[in-house]
Amino acid sequence: MLPVTPDPNPFITTCEEDEEGNLVLIFPDLLLESQGWHEGTVLEISAEYGKIVLREVSPSENIEVVNGN
Repeated sequence: MLPVTPDPNPFITTCEEDEEGNLVLIFPDLLLESQGWHEGTVLEISAEYGKIVLREVSPSENIEVVNGN
């Protein structure tokens, strides 16, 4: 197992539960601005070495979109 190194630019946020019981991750405005993300940006979410990793997916990539509905 690789050692976990501290991230020089961590963002801390919380999950909220919506009225249907789904967990919603709230992104801080500073994170959205720094990444150039906006409403409609599609993100790939994975877990690596104990961290959640978010990566913007380009429209040309073949992806499966999963939502709580």
